[in-house]
Amino acid sequence: MPFELAHLQELVVEHENTSVLRVLDDVTLPSLERLQVVTPSKDIVPIFTKMFQRSGCTLTHLTVRDPTSIDTVVSLLRLCGSLRELSLLRIALPIEDVLTFLLERNGGSCPSLRVLVMDVSYASEVDRDVLLIFIDRFFDILELRCSNNANNAKPLTSSLESATLYAPRESMLPFTPSQEERIKELRRTGLELYVYRYAPDEPRVY
Repeated sequence: MPFELAHLQELVVEHENTSVLRVLDDVTLPSLERLQVVTPSKDIVPIFTKMFQRSGCTLTHLTVRDPTSIDTVVSLLRLCGSLRELSLLRIALPIEDVLTFLLERNGGSCPSLRVLVMDVSYASEVDRDVLLIFIDRFFDILELRCSNNANNAKPLTSSLESATLYAPRESMLPFTPSQEERIKELRRTGLELYVYRYAPDEPRVY
């Protein structure tokens, strides 16, 4: 039976919880702003599509943890054009489709994004080239979305304020000198950039 939770602003959904998914088919959440989705798969996207259309809510914060496919992440992002904060946690590489989406210049790829968090620290047995490409593309996104970056002639409509990268263990792939220089340059633009590399004893912070 359809019902409304008029004042609910934050929702956490675990995909394995089928009872919660059934509720999403009926509920209207006009005030929803923050959504966290754990282990989402592609069949959850139509449920959220209908719920967002029914609710008319404006989602500003999205956290996706342990997604089962990158296509699902991109589909969720396309539903959330007003995002200000995006966190992708425990995400497996490669994630090229997500990176390409965030690099789009047409104003449709989360143009209001202010905070970006990516956690690929759990990556294991990943090809070195895949890791190198990911790190460079991540920095490409930051440079594109930092309006103060002198090298960025055509930024998107947002100005990124904070970014955090949880990278794989340093023993898997040390940063190249050019990547370390990009970190310094991005910080010089005023971006709050936090980069963590996990070592056996404790994280190393760049």
